[in-house]
Amino acid sequence: MSEKIRYLVRRAFNSMKEEPYDVDMAWKRVKRQHVRNKEKKLFYSFFKYVACFVFIIGSIYMTWKYIPFRNTSSHLQVQCLDSTRKIKLLLANGEQLLFESNQKISTEELNRRISPDSTIKQLGKQFEGKEQDSLQYNKLYVPKGADFYLKLSDGSVVNINSESTLHFPVEFSSENREVYLEGEAFFDVVREDKFPFKVHTGDKTITVLGTKFNVSAYRDDQEWMATLVQGKISVTARDFQQVLLPSQQLCINKETGETTVKEVETELYTSWVDGKFYFKGYRFEDIAKKMERWYDVVVVYQNEEIKDMKFRGVIDKHVPLKQTLMYLEKTTDIKFEINDKVIIVSKIN
Repeated sequence: MSEKIRYLVRRAFNSMKEEPYDVDMAWKRVKRQHVRNKEKKLFYSFFKYVACFVFIIGSIYMTWKYIPFRNTSSHLQVQCLDSTRKIKLLLANGEQLLFESNQKISTEELNRRISPDSTIKQLGKQFEGKEQDSLQYNKLYVPKGADFYLKLSDGSVVNINSESTLHFPVEFSSENREVYLEGEAFFDVVREDKFPFKVHTGDKTITVLGTKFNVSAYRDDQEWMATLVQGKISVTARDFQQVLLPSQQLCINKETGETTVKEVETELYTSWVDGKFYFKGYRFEDIAKKMERWYDVVVVYQNEEIKDMKFRGVIDKHVPLKQTLMYLEKTTDIKFEINDKVIIVSKIN
């Protein structure tokens, strides 16, 4: 033992003899230290359980959000401006289902886009316990003033615009992924390399493996349009075939048969999926058609030249019609007169 250590030991021993040991004070110190340790243990235990809970919830959310899943039945989701308008679904077995906007959706949710986890499960219930041929098709009609969110049996998602009809199978077979569209829809297709996904619109067919694209095939529109957001699609008709790359759009004039492929801002043609009208250099007549389908109105022109006036801007689809018209009036030199379901458009002198 070194001299320094001996000195420290003697000093400590002497101090113990000089100062009597206070047992009560020592016991109080022990109790205080015990309480502190207990509080620390409780805190760390509580923190440990909170961390575990957060980890579990986070894992569930990440699994739901990012891991794809397959479902044997389609899920439906409705949003309407008018609760009296109904989505009609004619099942392959002859049954007809009518979906109202407020069927399983709160009033507050009607004016905004509903998240996919709020799907209506009624269609799935209709299929329970019933044998369905994979080639049997359901017919879905979305009226004016409504959007429709549909998840197909392979996990692909279709957003169907107003005044549109979609024929889709009860369940895709192992060799067939085909749907039939009249109107407008946005497709987010799950990739299946061996089984391409096909969208038939009249005499035109869009073939994809896995991609995101919008197709507008309204019967009364002058042009047929396919707009590619992601991936690659092939469009075929009787006399031609065209492959599209991201941000490309194929337009076909129904009267002349003329086809054009051009680079576009895809948001101009897909913003309706997110509940907006996005215009950039749009003719008023084209904007009016969208309003007619969404608000279920008829637009009448007092001046024909109004049809060719150009507009740009972003409008929330879910605001009342009057508010939309007020916005257009403030940014242009035209005015609107509403008479029931007829909108009369005229120029300001």
